[in-house]
Amino acid sequence: MSVKNLSLILVIVVASFIGFCVENTFIGFMRGFVDNRNMVLPFLFGYGLALFLIYVLFGTPHAPEFFTKQLNINNEWIKVLYYFFITFLCVSVGEIILGHLTEWCCGIVWWNYSALPLHITKYTSVPTSMGFAFLITLFMRYCFDPLINLFSKIDPFECQLKQFLFL
Repeated sequence: MSVKNLSLILVIVVASFIGFCVENTFIGFMRGFVDNRNMVLPFLFGYGLALFLIYVLFGTPHAPEFFTKQLNINNEWIKVLYYFFITFLCVSVGEIILGHLTEWCCGIVWWNYSALPLHITKYTSVPTSMGFAFLITLFMRYCFDPLINLFSKIDPFECQLKQFLFL
């Protein structure tokens, strides 16, 4: 496994943990209880995978892309606004698709934003999509590259050797 792949996997794990914390904090305040959706560990991997997909397709706010094509934007504010807008669209469309797919396949309604103002179907709303887009943009602007740099210092060969030797 390459250092870059290992770094990306570890960032996915961190984002999944942060997603778990954010979602359960929100649910705790709104409903008065924490709902981990029957996950054994404190991770919601959908958040990490969504973040990874956004990274692959749209880069980071520092180096924005459009479907992997580098954008030549010099103004930092325009970069951040572009990234926020594209993330807002991804979150909105992603929640609608995932919500309908889950309901269709499993008969489960995991979330329902119908009571919120400016909801778009029961699976997304402008305020929730803006909130998630804001958090994703912040994470990708201030945390993603430092985490990649930190995790890239891990030697995957050494990790595999220790695992092999049961150390």
